[in-house]
Amino acid sequence: MNRFVDRFVRFFMRWIPDSFVIAIILTLVTFVLAVSVGDFGIKETVVSWGGGFWNLLKFTNQITLTLLFGYALANTSPVRRMLLHVAGWVNRPVSAYIMVSLVTGICALVSWGLALITAGIIARAVGEACRRKGVRVHYPLLVAASFSGFVVWHQGLSGSIGLALATPGHFLEHITGIIPIGETLFTTWNITLALVVLATMPFVMAALRPADNEVVEFPEELLSINDTSADAAEIPAEDVTPAVRLEQSGLLNYTIIFAGLVYLWIHFIEDGKGLTLDIFNFAFLFAGLALAGSPRKYLQIIIDGG
Repeated sequence: MNRFVDRFVRFFMRWIPDSFVIAIILTLVTFVLAVSVGDFGIKETVVSWGGGFWNLLKFTNQITLTLLFGYALANTSPVRRMLLHVAGWVNRPVSAYIMVSLVTGICALVSWGLALITAGIIARAVGEACRRKGVRVHYPLLVAASFSGFVVWHQGLSGSIGLALATPGHFLEHITGIIPIGETLFTTWNITLALVVLATMPFVMAALRPADNEVVEFPEELLSINDTSADAAEIPAEDVTPAVRLEQSGLLNYTIIFAGLVYLWIHFIEDGKGLTLDIFNFAFLFAGLALAGSPRKYLQIIIDGG
């Protein structure tokens, strides 16, 4: 199995360039197809490409917010404590690889932004816990196993294409119209495929574990480094100004969260509307605020992520 995977690794390292280069190549391929197959003129194609270059700006901003709000939610204290608690359940190498892949996969079905950050947190937490317990785990594979669960993200609630097509005014509406997620993300075949991957991927990653004499454990020098908290630093009493009190106000925080919940109730229950990319980001924003506990703590998470 290791030799089989190594061949793919060497192939991709040798032949697959940076993602930006891939984007350029795909742009050129699309240009050639538009002229040759689509029967568009060269000038017409260039004008259409340049004129529509920024049509994706709204979509790009929506995706950026998905990542940002997912990052913030994953770094709130309750979520981080839960991940660290789960990491403490591991007592065998096989269960370590399975655990991290499964946790990331479940998070990926909720939000790819949440899963991307969770993968790093849970991999480090499990790696450190195993090192302290004397459980020999190959840390490079542990990290790879953690991020492997990410592969189901586009079949989950944050699948960008499915949510974008369900959002009124999206950049392809004049071609596809509005397609509700019941016809994309919530189809039986999509859910089934996601569950099959989620049920098999963790065991495939565990099967890749190396021989005991090849194991590279969690770096010992990192054991003494405390995990960073998502909580904002304590402010001396003499520095607590009215502005700081507002920033730390739980009342202010939960008042705006209540308003957000009312809006979601009206959107889903009273108006009977479905999930869109904008609504998904809206819900994650207020979920992060709720778990952070105050506007100050939430903003500190965002700032730390910058």
